[in-house]
Amino acid sequence: PRLRGIGLASVFAGYTITFYYCIILGYACIYFVESFHKDIPWMTATEKHFQDISMSGAEYYTKDEATGVYTFAETTFNWKVFVGIVVIWILIFLSIFKGVKSTGWSSSSLSLFLC
Repeated sequence: PRLRGIGLASVFAGYTITFYYCIILGYACIYFVESFHKDIPWMTATEKHFQDISMSGAEYYTKDEATGVYTFAETTFNWKVFVGIVVIWILIFLSIFKGVKSTGWSSSSLSLFLC
C-alpha cells in the first residue's frame, strides 16, 4: 500500500515513453515511404528562409513538409504523420495480439522489415 505510487508512476512513465516513441517511429515510417520516390524530397527541396533562419533542403523537408513545425499559421491536419502513427500502432498490436506464442515470429519478421 505504501509503495503504490511508485508502481503507478512507473506505469505512467512506460505509457508516456511508448506514446512518444511511437510518434518518432511514425516519422521514421514517413521517411521510409518517402525514400522510395524517384526524386527524394529532402534532396530536391530548395533552401527556405523562416524568421531569419536559413535552412537547407533537408532541414526544410523535415521541419515543414513532414512534420509541419514551421507552418503555425496553417493548422491543418497532417495526414502523413497520422497514417505513419496508425501503421506503427497496428504493428504493435499485431506484435502483442497473440501474446508470448507469437513473439519469435513477430521479432524475426519485423527485424527483417525494419532493417
